[in-house]
Amino acid sequence: MRYILKSHTMADCDRYSIENLGIPSMVLMERAALAVVDQICNDYQDTDLKNLKVACFAGIGNNGGDCVAIARLLAELKVNVDLYLIGPEEKFSQGMKEQLRIVNQQKKVTPSKEQKIKILHRFQETAYNIVIDGIFGIGVKREVTGEFALAIEQINQYKKQAKVYSIDIPSGIHTDTGKVLGTAVQGNKTITFQYGKPGIFLREGREYSGEVVVKNIGISSAPLQNKTLIPDYFTYDKGDICRIPKRKDSGHKGTFGRVLCIAGSRNMAGAAYLSGGAAYAAGCGLVELFSAECNHEILQQLLFQAILTTYKTEESKESLEEKLQKSLKLASVVILGPGLGQDKQAETIVEYVLTHCDKPCIIDADSINLISKHPQWLNVHQPQKQWIFTPHLKELARLTNQEMSVISDSYEEIAKDFASRYHCVLVAKNHRTIVAASDELCSGTDAETLPVYINLSGCNGMACGGSGDVLTGIIAGLISQGMNLYEGACMGVFLHGLSGEQAAAEYGNYSMNAEHIMNKIYIILKENQGGNQNGTV
Repeated sequence: MRYILKSHTMADCDRYSIENLGIPSMVLMERAALAVVDQICNDYQDTDLKNLKVACFAGIGNNGGDCVAIARLLAELKVNVDLYLIGPEEKFSQGMKEQLRIVNQQKKVTPSKEQKIKILHRFQETAYNIVIDGIFGIGVKREVTGEFALAIEQINQYKKQAKVYSIDIPSGIHTDTGKVLGTAVQGNKTITFQYGKPGIFLREGREYSGEVVVKNIGISSAPLQNKTLIPDYFTYDKGDICRIPKRKDSGHKGTFGRVLCIAGSRNMAGAAYLSGGAAYAAGCGLVELFSAECNHEILQQLLFQAILTTYKTEESKESLEEKLQKSLKLASVVILGPGLGQDKQAETIVEYVLTHCDKPCIIDADSINLISKHPQWLNVHQPQKQWIFTPHLKELARLTNQEMSVISDSYEEIAKDFASRYHCVLVAKNHRTIVAASDELCSGTDAETLPVYINLSGCNGMACGGSGDVLTGIIAGLISQGMNLYEGACMGVFLHGLSGEQAAAEYGNYSMNAEHIMNKIYIILKENQGGNQNGTV
C-alpha cells in the first residue's frame, strides 16, 4: 500500500521532518537533487556524460533551489549545463538563495576552463539533450502567467529534441487535481519525492507527467503512521495482492462463495457471461446466472459450469419476484445490472433486489441508470444494506443529477459525498478510477484512515465494451471469498487494471477486448500467489 498526498499534507510531512526531527531543509534539498541526478545517470548509463548538453530551468522557490543543486551536481560530473533563472531575484526563497550562493562560491574556486555551468536569464538557441523543469513545486494553485508561462512554453519547444525531466510535478499542473493552470510542462519523466501526488495521476497531469518515478529522500512518515495526519489517497501495488484471502486446503465450493449474477437481457448475453466468468476467474466457488430466457442456450455454452435461472418476457411480477427470492437466499454476493435493460421487468428486478437483498450487492450499468430514474430507491429502509456502485462518469452524472462538466472537474469529491450520504462504496470508473466508501464500511480495515483509493493500474486498451462487466465480476468474486466490501472493491479495480495490462501486452492496446481481460485474471493471481495449493505467498 502506498500513499498519495495532496500539497498541504506533503508540506506538513516536510515541516515535521524539519521542525520535529531537525533535518535541515538544505539537507532535504540536496537529497532531492541527488535523487534526480542519480535517475539521469541511470537513464544515460551507456552515454558519456561529457557529451550531454543540459538546460536547467529554476524558479524562485525551493523547487528552483532543487534545480540549481541539480545543475551544480551535473556540472561536477563534467556535464555542460545552462542554468536559466526564472522570476525576480528579490522573490527567491532562502533555499534558492543558498543554492545559488554555493554555485557562485564554487565558481570562485574552480578554474574557468573546468567550469561546466552557465547562469543565464535569456533563452538560447541551443540543442539540448536534457531539460530539467524546476520552475514550480507542489504549492502552485493559480494560473501561470508572464515570464513563467514563457519559460514553460520554451521547455515544451526544447522537448522536440530533448528529454524533459520535471522535479516533483510538471510546472503548471495543479498538485491536487491534475488540471493545467493555463499552461504546463509536457515532460517525459517526473521524479517526485517520498510520495506520489494526485496531480501526477489525474486528468491532464497524467499525460503531462510522462513516466513517474517516486524517490525516497528521507522525509518522515511518522505523522502518517501515528495518524496525526490522514493520507489523502492510497493505492496498491503487486505486493498487496497477498491481501486476497488464502484458499483453505479443506475448502469446497461453498467455502469460496456463491455469486448471483443478475444480468443479460435480449441480445445482451455477453454481459452475463463476462461478469459471471470474471467472478469465477477471481476465485468464487459457484456462479448462478439469472438472465432472460432467450439467453439460455448461449449462456449454457459460454459458461457451462454456472447454474442458470431464467425468466420469460411474459413472466408475471409475482413469479419473477419468487424466483429472485429463492436465488437471493442462496447467494453470498449479488451482481445487479450488466446488460439487464431498462424495461418494466428490469425495473421490477432492480427495485426488488434493492429492497430485499441483505447480501453484498454490486450495482452496475443498467441498474444504475434505472436508479437514476427512480432516485427514491436509494432511500429504501434496509438495515443490512451492503451496496457497491460502479458507475462510469456519465452514469455518475445521471446518478447524482449533475452536469458532466461538474463531474469531470470534481468526481473524487462527488464520489466521497455519494458514498457517505448513502452508506455505500462507490467506484467512479475513469482513466484513473477512484474508490470511496462511507466511514462505517472502512472501519476495521487497513484502509480505516485512508478515505479514497486511486487506481494506478490499467491501460487505454481497456476502453472497450464489456470491460466494466469484467470489473464487476472480479469485485464479486473477491468479496464472495470474504474480503471487506471496500477492500474488495479497491483490489478488484487493481486486479482489473493488471489484467488489462497483461491483455495489452499480448494483443495490443488497439485489438484487446473484454474477454482477453477476463482470461488474464488467472495469470495475475498465479504470478503473485505462486500458484501454491495452500495459498501461501
